Amino acid sequence: MKLDLLYLFGFSPRITDRLNKLQGFISHQIKAGKTVGIAFLHDGVVGAGPGGSCPDSVIGILKNGVRIFALGPDLDARGFKDKQLEKGIQRINYDELMQLIVDSTTLCSWM
Repeated sequence: MKLDLLYLFGFSPRITDRLNKLQGFISHQIKAGKTVGIAFLHDGVVGAGPGGSCPDSVIGILKNGVRIFALGPDLDARGFKDKQLEKGIQRINYDELMQLIVDSTTLCSWM
């Protein structure tokens, strides 16, 4: 998948407000016509949970058409199952993450 910008996000959205700050940047980029994706890594995958456990900022980002990915081994390490992912969040493996990085024009790390 070709993206103009891929963010690697590694902070738990339940503990910090960094995802809220990122959401502001993303909305400007979407308005500018950019295709944007976020890959949740490390503790960032905690934001991929369904329903009430998924932060409002994640729901808002999904509604803006941003593709969100969650790294499978990090989900597994935190006890998440595929059925526990918020609708619209795609589980990926390391090879798929590397392909996303290669295919994206710009990479930005929020780790």
